[in-house]
Amino acid sequence: MKHTPLDPIAQFHLGNSAFVHSVQGNAIPAPSVGTLVNYLYEMTRVAQHHNQFATTHEMIAPFEINFLAASTSLFISQER
Repeated sequence: MKHTPLDPIAQFHLGNSAFVHSVQGNAIPAPSVGTLVNYLYEMTRVAQHHNQFATTHEMIAPFEINFLAASTSLFISQER
């Protein structure tokens, strides 16, 4: 299953070859409770990540993060 991010910041980083490295829930203190996402750019895989996201809009992330994406409304889920 594909997970396309709705957030423009996520779209920017993923569209520029990054992948989701980690997610930290409730990282921003109240009253603005939010989630912090760390993106990682692997210079040896920039072209591969860019081409994959550009053609499939699939989020490149470890299994655990893809699992979280499947259970949230922050992504548009699409069947392959």
